[in-house]
Amino acid sequence: MDSSPHPLIDWILEALGRSSSDWSVEQTAFVDAILKREEGTRVLSSLVVTTLRLRKSSLAPEQDGPLSSILPSIEAFWNDPSARTFQELRIARW
Repeated sequence: MDSSPHPLIDWILEALGRSSSDWSVEQTAFVDAILKREEGTRVLSSLVVTTLRLRKSSLAPEQDGPLSSILPSIEAFWNDPSARTFQELRIARW
């Protein structure tokens, strides 16, 4: 079994304007575990795209309607990727 981090971690960090030092070993391992599942890869990739779109439109949040209200939860997850913030993000989506 390959123990190196999933290659999409670097893409996620770069897309979000972060560096690898922004996340602890535990946080990186949590994201890596999600990415190792096909559904997790799809979810996190979509979340990156959504984050970038919402950040870009943050000057005009009314354009995104209710979706823009989830941005704080998304940013909380990217600031501290953990089981707790992932669960909070899932709750905020609904």
